[in-house]
Amino acid sequence: MRLLLAAAGLPLAALATLFAPAAGMGLLLLLYYVRPSIWGAPDWLRPVEVLTIATLAGLLLARARGRLSLRLPGTTVLAVLLVGSAFLSAHFAAVSPGLATARAVVYAKCAVAGLLVLHLFGSPSGLRHFAWCVVLGTLWLVKSAVVLWLGAHPDRVDTIGGQGNGANFLALMIVLSLPILLVLIRSGSRIERLAALALLPLWIFSLAVSGSRGGFLAAACVALLFVVASRGRAAAIGLAGLAGMLLLLLAPDAFRSRMETIGEYRKDVSARSRLELWEVALRISADRPALGVGPDNYRLVSPRYTTLRQARTGASLVAHNTFLETLSEQGAIGLALLLATMASAALALRRAARRAPETPEGRRFRDLCFGFLLALAGFAACSMTLSNLHLDPLWWWFGLAPAAVVASRRLAAREEVRLLLADPAPAAAAIR
Repeated sequence: MRLLLAAAGLPLAALATLFAPAAGMGLLLLLYYVRPSIWGAPDWLRPVEVLTIATLAGLLLARARGRLSLRLPGTTVLAVLLVGSAFLSAHFAAVSPGLATARAVVYAKCAVAGLLVLHLFGSPSGLRHFAWCVVLGTLWLVKSAVVLWLGAHPDRVDTIGGQGNGANFLALMIVLSLPILLVLIRSGSRIERLAALALLPLWIFSLAVSGSRGGFLAAACVALLFVVASRGRAAAIGLAGLAGMLLLLLAPDAFRSRMETIGEYRKDVSARSRLELWEVALRISADRPALGVGPDNYRLVSPRYTTLRQARTGASLVAHNTFLETLSEQGAIGLALLLATMASAALALRRAARRAPETPEGRRFRDLCFGFLLALAGFAACSMTLSNLHLDPLWWWFGLAPAAVVASRRLAAREEVRLLLADPAPAAAAIR
């Protein structure tokens, strides 16, 4: 099957992407969750890599034909600077400059994906297509989780595919897409509402069988923000209550037992080890405050600072905290750039929502931006217990936020034209 994909499907998809880069980017987002590979093929021949190159080429061809203009807004500039800081830290890496440079290259590829999202989804319909790509991609992971749980009934589902593959990655993707589902239920079209409502129980069940305590806490934060920050408070409370009820009904006993350990984290080996790893990150950053030890070098340096079993046995260690890991690997400069980029993306989404006109379409657009903002907050909450900087979705949002600003301007301009055509008298008076 994979050989057939490489021999026929992939070249055809790449060729079509040259002429329809937006469609190619949508397919690329879906492939991120499936993450197909071809046995024995080099990295550059992987479907994700080939389609990324084809989408970038299609974007440049569209620019050459004058169909779109290239933009570099503030959020994107900060993301580029974040990648630059990774390469600078890699140059002065403490143990392995080669390993650090390889991880910086991963960040650069992620930044390219963000640039593609910025330029190919900068319209109200484009943002909606992006939202459904995220939902449908997550559905693939949910399918894997449900099939795995029904087949073996493990305490936690694992090996579900995608870039992160594990249970915590599944929880992260659920938290990222859950607010999108909630806003589609509240303000989508009739078909969107029915589809999102049908998917909600699967999302809640998958979160439960992931057994991720960090994911559960992040989802709770998203639900709370959804209620507190929503304009339609009653509808938000109803949806959050429905999600909570589904969790109570669908969660297996293993999930309840694992969540009970949150209040007794000092007695849990996994929780105590993460606290120690966070302390290690702080100690590393104190020794190398400016540029850190280099991307992906935390796991090489951390055994000097800890006596954890993984360090003694040679297993790799990560900080299990995106912000502390960035601080230890890229120093204060890298952490400042990461926080600034995330804050800029959040402000851009808020600005896009505020600029939307007071029309039915504008209100749906505003609600969608609100869902994207909650998704970013959920990703940040998950990043308190996971190392996520190398994952593509964060960088998608760095491109999505300024794309939403562009889309809001187009929506406002469209409404101005509609009002002008409906009542040309003000324009005529201005001409006189």
